[in-house]
Amino acid sequence: MTTRFKLNTGSEIPAIGFGTWQDKESQESAVAEAIKAGYRHIDTARVYCTEKPVGRGIAKSGVPRKDLFVTTKLWCNKHHPDDVADGLQQSLDDLGLDYVDLYLMHWPVAWKRGEELFPKKNNQPILENIDIVDTYKAMEKLLETGKTKAIGVSNFSKLEMERLVKEVSVIPAVHQMECHPYLQQEEFTAWHKAKGIHVTHYSPFGNQNTLYSDKPGIGKLIEDPVLVEIGKQYGKSAAQVALAWGVTQGHSVLPKSKTPSRIKSNLEGDFRLSEKDTEKIRTINKKTRFNDSSEVEIIRFHSPGILTADSLHNIHVEFLDNAFEGPLQLVYGECDMQHHWQAHHELTATFTFVKREAHPERFVWVTPLHAPHAYCLHVFSGSSLLGRSSPISVSTPILKRESIADVADAMGSWVDGIAYMKSKENSEAVVSKAKNTSVAILGGGMSGLVTSHLLESVGIHDWHIYESSERVVGVFGPNT
Repeated sequence: MTTRFKLNTGSEIPAIGFGTWQDKESQESAVAEAIKAGYRHIDTARVYCTEKPVGRGIAKSGVPRKDLFVTTKLWCNKHHPDDVADGLQQSLDDLGLDYVDLYLMHWPVAWKRGEELFPKKNNQPILENIDIVDTYKAMEKLLETGKTKAIGVSNFSKLEMERLVKEVSVIPAVHQMECHPYLQQEEFTAWHKAKGIHVTHYSPFGNQNTLYSDKPGIGKLIEDPVLVEIGKQYGKSAAQVALAWGVTQGHSVLPKSKTPSRIKSNLEGDFRLSEKDTEKIRTINKKTRFNDSSEVEIIRFHSPGILTADSLHNIHVEFLDNAFEGPLQLVYGECDMQHHWQAHHELTATFTFVKREAHPERFVWVTPLHAPHAYCLHVFSGSSLLGRSSPISVSTPILKRESIADVADAMGSWVDGIAYMKSKENSEAVVSKAKNTSVAILGGGMSGLVTSHLLESVGIHDWHIYESSERVVGVFGPNT
């Protein structure tokens, strides 16, 4: 009997589900085989393009619909509130079902409205200015139709989750995220437990998928010696231990396979680990994400470890009144806005500045995923507008590392910028050389971000910013 976990809706979700991403041609037989083997939780998504074969596999299984738990997901091109119901109906039509048990917002970013799954211009996704809260509120209305029994999200950051639960009426039933022994996300999952939000792990085997297995120096999770050794105690494989690690925490997990023997084997990950073994697994946490979606440039994450941040915008704000001192509010909105209330949103922090005699303060800011990227950062004191950002933007990954030293070693030979300035080395020669190499910028504060902009201006495009602290923001003062 498969373990089940109760959701905040009162319904139950099976602990081990069957994932259907990739291998479209094999999904019909794989789903039928999975249900025959004992799976009762089937996970799909609009963007997987597997809903039709998944639906045929469900029909072929002969198992009554009421005995199954089916999840699908809203894709980014259907985020407009007027399109959400249509997005679900398209999925139901392809699945051949009257309802799904769970409907998730797949990513916290909106793309151009329409039927094209990947709308692009100049090889970049075309975004829409649609707030994730508005999209979610439209999903709430779906509950009244009976076409989904529960709603939730996927791939949200903690900041996005905190904002969402404050502004919606229905707390998400489920948050589906990448989670495994190499990316344990303990603090984040504990937050979900406190809020009554169930966590589902996708990619529970970490880098088993060859598409995301290129992290240097990291072996296969399912070959990790700690998992292998623990498995011997239970007569289980390391892969089954990885699944049990999630189940032991009260989370559901989504392994996938098209091989009948592995489909059955994965179900045997439904067991509980001892507290001692759970502690052992805690020691192998590498804080490493394998599904970083770097092929979709606009989708980025905010989390610790080796990660990317989202687009960097607004290289500086120069105050209109350089003599100002006191508390300030920073808000984000259209570049010609004049009033605080016109903002798209306000930054949570309030900044206090001391009077500067010579140089205005300057900022760098990481634009949140839910914010339109063509807007500007504004500085207010009460109702008075003191300044706004220049519409300059840089869009690049910020690569997080535990220390700067390992970055320098990994990059090989590198240029010390301060030493270069002191030696007055010929700039043309340096630029010429750099155009044929990968440039590492150590530090994601103001100086690092401005450096990246300057490199772009002279035609150097192969560069990355490395930041070892939790900040991806800087203040540029008069003595910098």
